[in-house]
Amino acid sequence: MSKILEYQEPQQHLFSTNYQKILKHLVDHPSGEHTEKEVQEATSISRAGVNFALRALVKDGLVRLQKRGKMSFYSVSLENPLVRQIKVIINLLKIEPLLSTIKDLAERIILFGSSATGTNIEESDIDLFVLTNNPREALKRISGHPLAERIQFVAKKPIDFVSLKKKDPVFYDEVSRGLLIWEKKK
Repeated sequence: MSKILEYQEPQQHLFSTNYQKILKHLVDHPSGEHTEKEVQEATSISRAGVNFALRALVKDGLVRLQKRGKMSFYSVSLENPLVRQIKVIINLLKIEPLLSTIKDLAERIILFGSSATGTNIEESDIDLFVLTNNPREALKRISGHPLAERIQFVAKKPIDFVSLKKKDPVFYDEVSRGLLIWEKKK
C-alpha cells in the first residue's frame, strides 16, 4: 500500500457531523458529480443521513443539485467563496504534519497556487515555497514525507528570493500573492 493511502489527515474532528463529512468529501472531489449512493459509500453515512445533509448543503448554496430523469447528481459549488475557503482549510490540514518537519529550517513557509486559493482539483499538486538558509536539507525532509508525491516544493535562500523578482517576476508575484502559513519569530 502506498504511503499516501496510509496517511491519515490530522484533526478529523473538524469534520465530524454528517453535513461536514459530506461537504469535505465533495470538496475533496470537486471535479465530478456524485449520486447519493456514491456519497453514502464514500462517507459510510446512512442513506437517510446523506439525504438530509445533501438537501441542507444544497439549500445553503454549498452544493449544486442537478436532476437528470429520476437521478440526482451533486457537486460542490466552487463559485461559492465559502467553499473555496473551506478547501484552503482542508489543504492546510493536509500539510500541517509536513510543516512541523521543516519549521526549524524555515524563515517563511508560503502556500501558493490553486491550493492557496481553493481552486485546486483532485489532480492538483500542493505548491509550497520555503524561504530557508538550507534548501537542500528542507528538500530532503520533504521528500521523506507521505505527501511528497503531491508537493511541488520550492526552497530558496533569502538572497536568491530577492533576485527572483528580476529573474522570474511571474513566479515571484505568484509566491508573493500566496498564503503565508508560517513565519519565524524575530
